[in-house]
Amino acid sequence: MDGSSCTGPLWRALLTEQVGTGTGRGSLLFDFILIFILILINGFFAASEMAVVTQNDNKIRQMAESGHASAKRLLRFVGDKSRFLSTIQVAITLAGFLSSAFAADKLALRLYAVIDPSFLHPSLRTLMVVLMTIVLSYFTLVLGELVPKRLAMRRPEQFAMSISAVLRFFDIAFRPFTKLLEWSGNAVLRLMGIDPKETSSNVTEEEIRILVEAGAGCGDLHEVEATLIKNIFAFDDKYVSEIMTPRVSITAVPLSATYEEAVGIAANASFSRFPVYDEDIDDIVGILTVKDLLRVGKNQRGSDFSLDSILRPAFFVPEVKKIDVLFREMKQQHVTLAVVVDEYGGTEGIVSMEDLLEEIVGEIEDEYDAPVTSVILNPDGSYVFSGLLTPAEAGRYVPELDALKEDDDFDTIAGFVLSLLGYIPEPGSHPEVMFENLKFRVLEMEDRRISRIRLEVMPREPEEDEEEESAFRDRLFKHAEAGGHQDHHEGHKKSSGPLH
Repeated sequence: MDGSSCTGPLWRALLTEQVGTGTGRGSLLFDFILIFILILINGFFAASEMAVVTQNDNKIRQMAESGHASAKRLLRFVGDKSRFLSTIQVAITLAGFLSSAFAADKLALRLYAVIDPSFLHPSLRTLMVVLMTIVLSYFTLVLGELVPKRLAMRRPEQFAMSISAVLRFFDIAFRPFTKLLEWSGNAVLRLMGIDPKETSSNVTEEEIRILVEAGAGCGDLHEVEATLIKNIFAFDDKYVSEIMTPRVSITAVPLSATYEEAVGIAANASFSRFPVYDEDIDDIVGILTVKDLLRVGKNQRGSDFSLDSILRPAFFVPEVKKIDVLFREMKQQHVTLAVVVDEYGGTEGIVSMEDLLEEIVGEIEDEYDAPVTSVILNPDGSYVFSGLLTPAEAGRYVPELDALKEDDDFDTIAGFVLSLLGYIPEPGSHPEVMFENLKFRVLEMEDRRISRIRLEVMPREPEEDEEEESAFRDRLFKHAEAGGHQDHHEGHKKSSGPLH
């Protein structure tokens, strides 16, 4: 008699006795309840991990310093996340191991007894263990991982505070295991040449931007607050040439002006500071303030009056200076108006402190600002743009224009249209030009500058030839290189003067 014939009956007898023991409904219900409890324990620690890891260290530390008891307990885990993760991993591993072992030992065996009551196919038992493991893994992932973590992410701070005492208990109970795991993990990291104590606590600008967008999206941040934060981050990315009032929009006073002429210019312009030039606008000799002009005595306003005696020194800056640097310099120099010059020393425009602040808080208007509509949406869906709008500003309404904002050949929509036309339109003419599916029409000219443009977005062809489009772009920008600089003085911002 071989070994299989001797052990077969014994194996079937033992298996029959094991399955026959506790096959009542009460025992089966107990098995399910125990497995469900183990899955919930797994879910509790998974939610705890998500809640604690996502905490703001500085905020928890501040709350702990103010005497918050739960924050003090939580600070132990936030300050040493390596030890906390070891504790969580031990708990999750034990819960998962026990639930898997119990399911394989109880449920899989019961299912095997139902399918093969005579126990003639032992290989089916292995198959049932695999099947129960897959089913248990599904419920563990859903009820023990995904759902608890989603719930913890809804109120991570409140959840972490409420379970801090429980986590503290398990931290003490699992201390021997966590010490062993921590030592083992650090040893492996050292073998890889990594310092286990090295942590990265730097918060990048991009991470803050993502948080701001998320906060604005869920309503935790007001739209105005989110806009201010975004503008602050964009503040150091802009150059003076992007925000200055162009030279064609400058209201300046000639040095040879009499007192009455200077007062007349100031009264009609409604500004408080004016550049003063000698021969032409490229020869700025100083800055005139209305307050200094009014302080001139009546006996000094006659023919012997000279503007040169009351001028303040002009503050010159290059057009390539970053506006955050200019902001600091103007604060240090106690000036509120800067004259922007190009590489040849000619006047490009002016920048006021108000222009700089508007890059953060938006347009600042007072009772002297005339309402100016830079964008008009017509009933037929077309737009009327001010020629001084930048591509980025116009891109808020027509996304295709936003792609042009990085081009160096033009700074305004008027400059872009000029680069397409290749010539300066005559006053009263209304030439049209196409760019991809955008149709531009010149509506109004001011001297040699395009002041208003009509834009119509045409429907795209369903089967547009990409090669032809690429060739068209190449021809466009080659043409812009030859003629794009004729909009050198088109301007960059609003048609406004110095600081009010």
